[in-house]
Amino acid sequence: MKKTLAILIVLSLLFALCACGGGGTSAPASTADGGQAAPADEATTTTAVTTTAAPDDEVSKTKHVSLDGIYLDNGYTDEDNSTLKMLYVFYTVSTADANLRISSKLSKATFNDTNTYSSEKHVKVGKWIQNYYYSDYLEDVYLGSELKVLSTFKIPEAEAADGRTLTVKVYGVDDDELLKIKTEDIVKCSSDEDVAMKADPEGYRAVKALYEPADSDEEYRVKEALNGYYFSFYVNSTSYELEFYAPNSFEMRVKSLNHTAGGYYEVKKGFVSITYTEGSKATVDIPYSWEDGDIALECADAFDVHE
Repeated sequence: MKKTLAILIVLSLLFALCACGGGGTSAPASTADGGQAAPADEATTTTAVTTTAAPDDEVSKTKHVSLDGIYLDNGYTDEDNSTLKMLYVFYTVSTADANLRISSKLSKATFNDTNTYSSEKHVKVGKWIQNYYYSDYLEDVYLGSELKVLSTFKIPEAEAADGRTLTVKVYGVDDDELLKIKTEDIVKCSSDEDVAMKADPEGYRAVKALYEPADSDEEYRVKEALNGYYFSFYVNSTSYELEFYAPNSFEMRVKSLNHTAGGYYEVKKGFVSITYTEGSKATVDIPYSWEDGDIALECADAFDVHE
């Protein structure tokens, strides 16, 4: 009996406590992330959340520039720094609003918005490329016309690793005309010739043919036009005389330096290739053509370090 009475007293006390608590404020509900939700009778304030912006989309064409391709010559070896490789950027410039002046030089390549490199014209680069303008000199692109251009950059090989970005600013167009690509889109090549084969296959085949040996009739005709004659030209602030002797030797005289060097020459379909037998033993390919039956040697073009 006493035990039953005690239970009834406890129950009475519990009901009394519940009745007293009915006018109080209930505990705030919890949100999914463990925070507290705002009371239903209060205004709810929405807070803007700032997110990291996604990378800019790739841009392969601007108002005046259309990207044709980007290639890296992994076989290139720089004389001063072995970590540097040659980056080739091929593009087409066209204009429908104003005349432009374009150069292969002075364009900019920036990786990951951090390191920037300037383009330069390199003497031993671009030998096999025919259909793209590659020169130190400015070239006019007139209203309604277009020009295919090559710019080259020496860059550390690590810059072209996958997962990075490349932004190119072409010299001669508006500053906001930026080409943007992912480094995964850079085509890796084994040599300058390999780049030409992939980037300018038609031009490569045409140039390749010019380096083939001339047939016997053409060789005889060229030697008849060269042997016993000398050709004077002036380039890079220096005066030269190039004289040929039978059967296939030459002598180069640099007047201002009082220097003479010689070697042998070979006749090819589009070049007279002279090879020095002293010093660097370098080979220089001199373009030639026929004008009214006379041979025309493009000596200035062959020896111009800025061309």
